[in-house]
Amino acid sequence: MKKNLLNDYVHERLRSVEQNLSAYQKDKEPECLHLLRVDIKKLKAIFSFAGGVYKEKYANDKLRPLFYNAGKIREIEININLLLQYPKPPELLIDWLTKEKDSLIQQFIKNISRYIRLISRFSGEISL
Repeated sequence: MKKNLLNDYVHERLRSVEQNLSAYQKDKEPECLHLLRVDIKKLKAIFSFAGGVYKEKYANDKLRPLFYNAGKIREIEININLLLQYPKPPELLIDWLTKEKDSLIQQFIKNISRYIRLISRFSGEISL
């Protein structure tokens, strides 16, 4: 049996975040951003739980910029998909949102190596 299941789970989730970042950089699949955000939410829940159990404060705010920036892209993608379901979608709005999304994706891709370094440092610091 593993020594510390929570610690192993946290490191699994961090590896998953890294893998989804790399996959998004390569394929730009919206599902990668979704899974990345789900993993970060799971980490936040684990840190909250562990904080209550171990009576310690765990710094989960280090992943916040990654979560937030991925969320901006994800939100626009969802909004575009919803607008496209209308019988007469507002094309000007969809065009504007698409340009905004493309700009955010470019910024996000530029920062992926920085995000991966951040995750790697965080992984080395965290222990439950």
